[in-house]
Amino acid sequence: MRDQIARLRDAGLRAAMAAPMIAGLSNAQALAQENPDLVLFGHPSMGGAARTTPPALRKLFRLGGADAAIFPHFGGRFGYSLATCRAIAEALRGSWPHNFSDAMPTPAGGMTPARVQEMLDFYGPDTMLLVGGVLLKAPPERLTAEAAGFVRAVAEHGAAQ
Repeated sequence: MRDQIARLRDAGLRAAMAAPMIAGLSNAQALAQENPDLVLFGHPSMGGAARTTPPALRKLFRLGGADAAIFPHFGGRFGYSLATCRAIAEALRGSWPHNFSDAMPTPAGGMTPARVQEMLDFYGPDTMLLVGGVLLKAPPERLTAEAAGFVRAVAEHGAAQ
């Protein structure tokens, strides 16, 4: 993983995604501590939501050093309820002893630009939106335009507040 981080830096990138439950929480935490200037996204792969509550899992991501934690938003490809999504966001933002940093809620999982306003109304402005798969479904010649449409939707929502 350290070699991958070095390659990422050589390419001029300042963020990385890791799956703490695959890499191991101690490895994710070590990467975060060794690279404090790197934004680390925690991906839920192999998170075992059937064995632990989603909010507790995202707390583990905070302990593992994630700056942002990805989770499925209601109504996408996965079956989380709005109450579960709110609990996850609160677990990521809630105060903790020993000055643990908050982690940015990052709802995802089948989201579209048409849902930007709904998601920001629900989570508030301190949220990172992950809209990827729907953009990648666009024909290659439309990818830039589709991504720009997503950026426009976020900017329009911010201007309306």
